[in-house]
Amino acid sequence: MDDRYSVSPQAGDDPFEIWQYIALDSEDAASRIQSDFYEMFGALARMPRLGHRRKDLTRRPVLFFPLYSYLILYQPDVDLIRIMAVVHGRRDVKRVRTLGPAGGPAPRSLARREQRYPDRTPAWTKTAD
Repeated sequence: MDDRYSVSPQAGDDPFEIWQYIALDSEDAASRIQSDFYEMFGALARMPRLGHRRKDLTRRPVLFFPLYSYLILYQPDVDLIRIMAVVHGRRDVKRVRTLGPAGGPAPRSLARREQRYPDRTPAWTKTAD
């Protein structure tokens, strides 16, 4: 079977933003989790009916698949499955920008965390003065 997939423009930054957030505590853990996301994208492409529908959240033809504390939202009914979003499970999924026209992106918490823990901000994210 084929393990090819596409990532929508809306979801393109999701794995990296998750990596940034986790890397504030551990870059090794962040890299492992990011790798697991991409491995799971390939597994979903090989078996595109994994996951479940959430008719209470959206009428769009997407499936939800959990990985750690996150949900991978994807369209299985296309030539290449399409990853629509990767969101934290505690986030208000109804407001995810890919689920409907009224949904907008939730505020990013990375900036707030950087303010609270400036000594834990990875050096590569800081700008030179």
